[in-house]
Parts: sequence; C-alpha cells; structure tokens
Amino acid sequence: NQLIGVMRMAASGALSDIDENLFNPATELKPLLQKILNQTERLSQIMGNFRKFARGDRTVLAPVNLNTVIEDIYQLLFVAQYQLDNIVCQKNFSDSPIAYANELALQEMLISLLSNARAAIQDKTNKQVTIKTWQQDNQVGFSVEDNGEGITQENLPKLFTPFLSSKHKG
Repeated sequence: NQLIGVMRMAASGALSDIDENLFNPATELKPLLQKILNQTERLSQIMGNFRKFARGDRTVLAPVNLNTVIEDIYQLLFVAQYQLDNIVCQKNFSDSPIAYANELALQEMLISLLSNARAAIQDKTNKQVTIKTWQQDNQVGFSVEDNGEGITQENLPKLFTPFLSSKHKG
C-alpha cells in the first residue's frame, strides 16, 4: 500500500504544480496525471476489498444489497476476463434487493458461479452470461445463467457432491 501512497502523492503534487502554471498545459500532462490518480484510488479500493475478503468472518450476517455485491465482484475480477473471451454479460437487476446474508460468502459463491459460467462457454462462438436479481414479498435472490451445454443427466444426482467436477482441464 506504500507504493500506492507514493503514486498518489506524486500525482497530486504534479496536479498542484500544473494548477499553479508550473507546467505547460498544452503538454496534456494534466489529464494523464488525473488518470494515474484515479487508477491509484481504484487500485487501493481493490486491494482493500481483497484484504477484507481474505480475512473476513463468514459467520456474520447483515443486510446486503445483492446488486452491489454482484457488480463489485464482476468489475473487480471478471470484466476484463469476459471482455478478453468475448463473453457478453447481461445484467437484469431488480431495484435494491436487500438480503440478510454474509457478504463474503456471497462473494465466494459469485466467484465460483461466474468462473464456472466462463469455463462452460469457453468453446462456444456466441458466449453469453446473464446475471439476474429478484425480489418478491420478503424474498430476494439471484441467478447466473450461461449458454453452455449444462449438466449431464448422469451428473445431476451428484450435483452437491463436494469437489465434483466435469471439467476436462485442471
């Protein structure tokens, strides 16, 4: 985190120097430094989220906005992977679905579901993943769907067997 602090201080100092006309604004240095400053802030948030995730207590339940948890995990870990793999991710979110849950456990579940969806459509030409949230009365939920082949009939009875995998790689 010290490196981020140094980068932030350098970018902030350079922006101040530009504002005081110590640099030529025609060089377009200001937009570049602003971009660096924004990215260091983003990196700091990402690192904070990783630390929170790594050492978090998975027994604490609290109100959690499903849309926020899903969007944070998607942006943090999957947006670049999905873009590189030409996966279209469609999000159909309901308005503020609040679940009484453990946020870290939800994050783990989403990482697994989004990773599995990516793997399931790796060899397809038209790759699609849909993430939905819903709320009805006192219930909320979410789903992750892909356009892969699905689970074979022979694996359906084994669906909740720990460490079961039908993946050919790894």
